[in-house]
Amino acid sequence: MSAPDKNLDALLDLFALFMRNSMHSAVIHSREAGLSMPQLRTLMILHHKGASAITEIAEGLNVSTAAASQMVDRMVHEGLILRAEDPNDRRVKQIRMTDKGSEVLKENFSARRAWFIEMIKSLTDDEREQVYRAFELLVRKLGPQEQLSNSEIQNLPKT
Repeated sequence: MSAPDKNLDALLDLFALFMRNSMHSAVIHSREAGLSMPQLRTLMILHHKGASAITEIAEGLNVSTAAASQMVDRMVHEGLILRAEDPNDRRVKQIRMTDKGSEVLKENFSARRAWFIEMIKSLTDDEREQVYRAFELLVRKLGPQEQLSNSEIQNLPKT
């Protein structure tokens, strides 16, 4: 195997490790918070899109409108989201995240990052600097992303 192939394999392994650890942390936090993965995904949809109709949530979850509506009812009952009239069409209900839902999502983001922070802390100063330079390069090459910065996570919109 050539050096470029080995490097690519190492990067792909690193990406898989990031995804596995991040998702594992998300699943653990969701269980501890009493959320199913579709409920967590609903909070993510609302965070990224803002107030949404039930059909948009159903599409984002790839489920029927009836299934999404039942889940939304449970989440409303748990105080994570609320239904409100669409100001442009009173027949349509908009789903919005509550302060409690925002807090649960913020905690989930923190849980997903905790393993990475611990790993970074285990590096020497020189190793940490090398990792930061490499990640800065990758972020520049990837261009603008819809990822949340730490400050954005701390300031998730309250409804």
